Amino acid sequence: MKIIVTIPAYNEEDTIGEVIQNTKKTMSKANHHYEIQVLDDGSTDQTKNIAQKLGANVFSHQNNRGLAQTFRDEIKYALENNADIIVHIDADGQYLTDEILNLLKPIIDGEADFVLGSRFMGTIE
Repeated sequence: MKIIVTIPAYNEEDTIGEVIQNTKKTMSKANHHYEIQVLDDGSTDQTKNIAQKLGANVFSHQNNRGLAQTFRDEIKYALENNADIIVHIDADGQYLTDEILNLLKPIIDGEADFVLGSRFMGTIE
């Protein structure tokens, strides 16, 4: 089963590195085949370079197209790359990468086709 963790990013040079590293750390706790994909939405900073240096597959828009188009494109690229499961997280670190495995479990166990997490339930640190 191939999992693609996809991250839309626009001028996120301050946080993209930590998000990618934390995602790798989380995914290494389980025996899943995974890749990290970043969809750079026309950033004018070092977002793309940082993501590439950390081993993410990076796709880029030449200019900023907005979040809705970036979502569509990141799903398209993940499916073209034969994703069985797509995990979406944000580049600014607002979602805890430690929760990825909890989101994957019901899908892998065949209990769900789609799982949605919320950062508004409970507390946010």
